[in-house]
Amino acid sequence: MGNIVTKDKFIGGGGPLVQVLDAAELENDKPQQVQVKGPDGATTSLLLVKHSTPSPAGGSPKKSSANGEVITALGSKCPHYGAPLVNGHFEGGRIRCPWHGACFSTQTGDIEDFPAIDSIPCVQLRQEKGKIVMPAEQLKLFQSRTRELLTKEVRKQRAHATEGHGNVVIIGSGGAGQACADELVRGGFRGRIRVVTSDAALPYDRPKLSKNPAAEFEQLALREEDYYKAAHVEVILGTSVTSVDSSAKTVCLKRNGSDETEEIMYQTLVIAPGASPVKLPLPGIESTDSVLTIRSLADAGRIAAHIKEGARLVVLGGSFVALELAAFARGKGAAVTVVMRGQVPFETSLGPEIGAKIKALHEVNGVVFETGTSFQVIYAHDDSREFKEVLLTNGKIVEGDVCVLGVGATPATEFLKETHSNWLDEKGFIPVDKNLRVNGTSKEDEVFACGDATTFPYRTGFVGGSRVNISHWQVAQNMGRAVGKAILAAEAKKEEDQTPFTVAPFFWTVHYGKSIRFSAMVHHQCLSLSGMPAGMGSES
Repeated sequence: MGNIVTKDKFIGGGGPLVQVLDAAELENDKPQQVQVKGPDGATTSLLLVKHSTPSPAGGSPKKSSANGEVITALGSKCPHYGAPLVNGHFEGGRIRCPWHGACFSTQTGDIEDFPAIDSIPCVQLRQEKGKIVMPAEQLKLFQSRTRELLTKEVRKQRAHATEGHGNVVIIGSGGAGQACADELVRGGFRGRIRVVTSDAALPYDRPKLSKNPAAEFEQLALREEDYYKAAHVEVILGTSVTSVDSSAKTVCLKRNGSDETEEIMYQTLVIAPGASPVKLPLPGIESTDSVLTIRSLADAGRIAAHIKEGARLVVLGGSFVALELAAFARGKGAAVTVVMRGQVPFETSLGPEIGAKIKALHEVNGVVFETGTSFQVIYAHDDSREFKEVLLTNGKIVEGDVCVLGVGATPATEFLKETHSNWLDEKGFIPVDKNLRVNGTSKEDEVFACGDATTFPYRTGFVGGSRVNISHWQVAQNMGRAVGKAILAAEAKKEEDQTPFTVAPFFWTVHYGKSIRFSAMVHHQCLSLSGMPAGMGSES
């Protein structure tokens, strides 16, 4: 995938050689992390893999030795959060990050699954007299966790991009929209790329918002501003889409805080607006400004401003977002009450046993749960619009300083209802086909959709053949990349080479330093819990 170093450069490189490892110490198909000292005395960490046979994931690189072995050196840390890849799962020429499931080819370093967004450095090594060696100058490639996406060739292609070669408008700057734009850049798309977002900030890592709402933009940014300039990707910030006219191939835009609108043309439209948090029409909710939801960086900042030592947070809902915020608040010394209809959190997604363990973990850390109930009336202080308390349906009153609603989300597709309600299902989702084209549209319409606002045919697992909505960041990213590939295939007139979209969903959540990971979509016949960490309830 992507733009890889040529095979000659894998082997080549002038200047002095450095010894990496005795060849006898590296076993076939068993990744090994090593520290290599360069001529300047600096130490570089590498991940070595000796492939007994070239895999389909890596193509057919040159042999490192006469017996057909291929030895590669890769960056040792995942570009996402820096996890040591040596602890990941290696199989079939790929290594998967042990923390969040990002996957890389071990023969090219190419990224093959998200949530990381960049490939890792990779060079092919050779053997000399029983030693694995590499040119010292190649150690510089591993000073960064990532491999440069904007190569000279890509920069040149994007510098000459014109609407005559295509005009893509992407609605939304979340995981799907960003991944689509990246794939177009990576694939050398020669047309114009515009990303329209109501957000005031360039694309950022949204899953971090509920885990650490106090994070600054610099900690969350997916790419620096210079990247978008060099890649000639136009990000139109602070702008909402009000409607789409597919017959004229136009999108109507409105700047936030303005009544003025403008239309822009597209040749290919990618709809990736994500989802909006549910805002319940509760009695009294209009009387206060401190009943909040979280979707954007600005939302997170408003919540973080209220959470401090001694503050009182009331959370409605037992969702992942709700409990991640609860854990964050407890870490800041705030008192937290979680109100939820069910008896345990995550019962639908993880089951009652796991839900009970997670609830126990929160209780050990001081969270108070009010279960089997919900909000009835919200009250503000008489002399201000600050939240005061909430009356629950069980008759209890819970006091607080700030309230957060974490009761789910709905597809952000309001802008389609007037002109293209036929693109929506009864819940407001956008059904797409196996290649992520909007149902009911033709190839000539060139309208795709991806991310949380869609439903798509899930082709594997227990729901194989069913239509699903999977609101996971990694799924959205994979969908965005698939749309980017489809656009590139159409530009190259190779649409027949497209493969139907498929993905193995991966989700993670963090509470009090304990990470919970969930992959795929499967029914289970039995459940075995063993070695549960301290603080997550009794051992099972």
